[in-house]
Amino acid sequence: MLSIFKSWDLKPDALETVEYLRSKGYRLCIVSGPVDLYVGVVAEKLGITDYYANTELLFDVNGSLVDFNYYRDQAEKKLEHLTVFLKKSNLTKEECVIIGNGDSDVLLFRELDYGIAVDTDLHDKVRASARHIVKELADIRSYL
Repeated sequence: MLSIFKSWDLKPDALETVEYLRSKGYRLCIVSGPVDLYVGVVAEKLGITDYYANTELLFDVNGSLVDFNYYRDQAEKKLEHLTVFLKKSNLTKEECVIIGNGDSDVLLFRELDYGIAVDTDLHDKVRASARHIVKELADIRSYL
């Protein structure tokens, strides 16, 4: 699974956007719904050390997949991860920006004062919750 995840390309503007955000002094964290192995690979490719995945794969001592933890309420789990990250990083909600693209990000958009949705095919709840909507990741430079 790990080799498959490593073979997948990132969005074309992902790395340049992360580098831009770093140059502006942002501390970066990924909070995502997919499995932890995948989120870890993406974080590694982007050089982001803080990341949280909503789905955890469980392996036995031989490396065989034996179970997984999946949370039905992905939005609530993301909010829980945000709380842990804020406490760990000694940050307040007012100091954070969310960049998201799906329904499971709506609670984060509502919880934080500033959110940017990235996509052209967003559900109405996401559109209504984000402060700004951009087509591509690189477009966030207009707001940050």
